Amino acid sequence: MTVPLDLDVASVEVASPVRTGALAEERRQQRLRRRAALSEPHPQNTYIDERWEQVYFHVAMQLDDASLRAMDATGRFARHSNTAFGGRWRTLGHENFLGKELYGEGAFLPSASSSGSSGKDVPCWKRRYTSFKRNLKAFSAPFESSLIDDIANDDEVAYFKCVLRTDQLTAESPAAAYIEVEVRANPDNFSLAVVDFDEGGASSLTFSPDTGAVISERKVCESPRKVQGMFVQPLESIAVETRFLGRVGLYIQGGRVAFFRQFRKELPADTKNGGEATYEDGPWETTGFVTDLVWAEGQRLTPCIAFRSAGQYEVEVTHVDSQPPFVPHIMGKDNGLEWAPLDWEAPPQEEEEEE
Repeated sequence: MTVPLDLDVASVEVASPVRTGALAEERRQQRLRRRAALSEPHPQNTYIDERWEQVYFHVAMQLDDASLRAMDATGRFARHSNTAFGGRWRTLGHENFLGKELYGEGAFLPSASSSGSSGKDVPCWKRRYTSFKRNLKAFSAPFESSLIDDIANDDEVAYFKCVLRTDQLTAESPAAAYIEVEVRANPDNFSLAVVDFDEGGASSLTFSPDTGAVISERKVCESPRKVQGMFVQPLESIAVETRFLGRVGLYIQGGRVAFFRQFRKELPADTKNGGEATYEDGPWETTGFVTDLVWAEGQRLTPCIAFRSAGQYEVEVTHVDSQPPFVPHIMGKDNGLEWAPLDWEAPPQEEEEEE
């Protein structure tokens, strides 16, 4: 049974598509006008823009690398704002790369004295961030890559493109630098070191993952070549016949230096996998903060890998950031460690060959 309604439909203003004149052609014109409006630049200095900018800065300035990339994917406003001079990619680069430079290029943020603009002419800070991060993990010429698989000469040294600023890695600064290298093939012996050669110095700090020792050396004479040094052994050495495989790390924070190592142990061959060797990563070990940066001249240190012999290696830079596996402790006499002298002089035969 239908109940009659006391309502005069003809007298009511009903929202109707037909009444608004939204016919097919007009709907198409509306779509075209909407697309044209979206393609135009947003008007500046409007109330809505100011509110959006406030929300953006509160959110974006808390994001890390991965989250910021996800935010860029949400739309044009985020992409444009993030990559602009005052956007998050610029501030994130300043935070993550403080204390680190690229050899021959300088810091992530160009200084006003060198560029005259302090970076305002950088077209896209996201591209600069990505390029800077990638190059920090590369070796300098002749390698020009983050991976080294062949060493042509004995006693070859591979220098990183990354340069560490000692004046920005002090106790008064929140900045830190951590560099990690993965070694998957090693026919002989290698060391991870930092040197002050680019600042006119002649000193190095070297960590040998094989011996577990840290060696501080300074060249005192070029011909005949003489080196004065000292060493300390915070970690145990591995067997002489063993070749180190695993990861090695360098950490500088608060004006102090520590090294890390992680062995990769070969497990018995599994017949189910065709007899192929399998590996297991052991626990991380650290030398602790064994020394400061007083030995270095100038304000720049260059990390490097020193190879004792030529051969087929597989050494790859996996991390250049500020996060070590864990925060190391400070080593000293309380830990039973003392530095011992270690002087070296080139054999006469080696000096003659170089001449």
